[in-house]
Amino acid sequence: MATPPSFLVVSFPSQGHINPSLQFAKRLHRHGYSVSFLSATYAVHRITNSIPEITLLSFSDGYDDTGFIFSGNYESYMIESAKRGSRALREMILARSDKGDGFACIFYSTVVPWVGHVTRSLGIRSVLLWAQPATVFDVYYYFFSGRKDEIMNVGRGQSKEMLLPGLPPLTSQDVPSFFTPGEKHTFGLKIMESHLENIIQEENPVVE
Repeated sequence: MATPPSFLVVSFPSQGHINPSLQFAKRLHRHGYSVSFLSATYAVHRITNSIPEITLLSFSDGYDDTGFIFSGNYESYMIESAKRGSRALREMILARSDKGDGFACIFYSTVVPWVGHVTRSLGIRSVLLWAQPATVFDVYYYFFSGRKDEIMNVGRGQSKEMLLPGLPPLTSQDVPSFFTPGEKHTFGLKIMESHLENIIQEENPVVE
């Protein structure tokens, strides 16, 4: 009997990312695949694994005892955790490959685009897990494809609605918070841009 392919699911260490990522990992397992789940140490230690067959893996993001919420500066945290996570993921992939137990595909949640950078550099297939509505993905795509001013105007309330190809009329209530006044974490736009750059550079990009 053939050995089932091994998959890895990588999640940003917050509940809104971990829950859908874990559900996806469990679905893969139910289809008979070998599945591992990777996130920051603090988050993984708080997971109650109802399916022991899913291997829980972790890497240190520098906040193993408290979680990233106590980092004090989310932008600095994202930069540092990307460095630590990239290094840990690369070492993990290479170690498994040396043992002949490589991953057939790596799935990753939003906010960790560094996963796509690592997998592409190693020639491993990867898939972005998008847990938000598809319309939101389209808004980001158009934002970084020449419709920035139009989207920012509606986000600021300067326009009542906007029309984007393939989408119904959208108002300020329909766009991500990054485009609304008072948003502090504007660095998140750089992360979303990095996600789209990953997808564009993939030969056969897939978003789940």
